[in-house]
Amino acid sequence: MHFLFPSIAALAGLSAVAAAPNVKRSITAPSTGTSISSGESIPFNYVDSNWCHEGYTPITLWLSDAAPTGLNATGDLPDGTYIAYFGRYLIANFGIPAMQPVPPTSVTIPDISCYPAGSTLYFSVVEEAQEGTCPGGILTIVVCTVADLKPINCCWGFCFKVLNVQPLSSRNIRFNQYRIYTMPMRAGSTSL
Repeated sequence: MHFLFPSIAALAGLSAVAAAPNVKRSITAPSTGTSISSGESIPFNYVDSNWCHEGYTPITLWLSDAAPTGLNATGDLPDGTYIAYFGRYLIANFGIPAMQPVPPTSVTIPDISCYPAGSTLYFSVVEEAQEGTCPGGILTIVVCTVADLKPINCCWGFCFKVLNVQPLSSRNIRFNQYRIYTMPMRAGSTSL
């Protein structure tokens, strides 16, 4: 009977770990207060949803001047609907060794000086399910905001400031095993 107590205590510890909150499918950087401008590097971090429990989650990173509404047959934003493509990366799950290319810790904003102050730009992450690991069907688009980017004073270039990050909405849509996570950003102008 003495062995039963340690076993129950161990199980209680496991259930507490399992019940801990787990943040999934969110762009966690850039964070509140980050200032960025054309040609400048901004921090990037994304927590994948790993909705199919894969070892590796492929993602692609995009900047566009309109919220993405769909993907082409290869899972990319259609040509002409984005400003910049930042690449395709693999997120390692379950503590397994990373595979190349790993997601960057920062991305460089392209020249966005042609967008007037107050324009909204969208930073998006498309999360892909590996072929054969996830059943097809309804997937979720989660829209996150880094809304109300206000102009800040910069010495050079086009600048704006990230003020907050919060979920806006989620809706179900049929895609071919892809999920899009989008962060609207409001552009500002610079005073020299």
